Amino acid sequence: MNRDLGPWALLLQLGWTIALSLVGSLLVGIWLDQTLHTSPLGVLFFSLLGIIIGSVAVYRQVVQAINAAAEEQPPRHDRKVEPEDKDDSHTKED
Repeated sequence: MNRDLGPWALLLQLGWTIALSLVGSLLVGIWLDQTLHTSPLGVLFFSLLGIIIGSVAVYRQVVQAINAAAEEQPPRHDRKVEPEDKDDSHTKED
């Protein structure tokens, strides 16, 4: 992913992934239906297969982008809160 484009690069990559997986599988389904005369079974099957493949690919890309962003973040130094002493929590009467 190109770091100069930031989140736009990820969005473009995700869009192309979905488009190519759907269009590619749809074309395979159309070709199969025309070859085997099984209309609309090939288109339906390969369209569903394209949706599944595209979804898995997008999921993997998003997880990879999240992990890369998490590695770039500086480590957080959360300050520890010390529990109060029991003796200090009671007020003493003078």
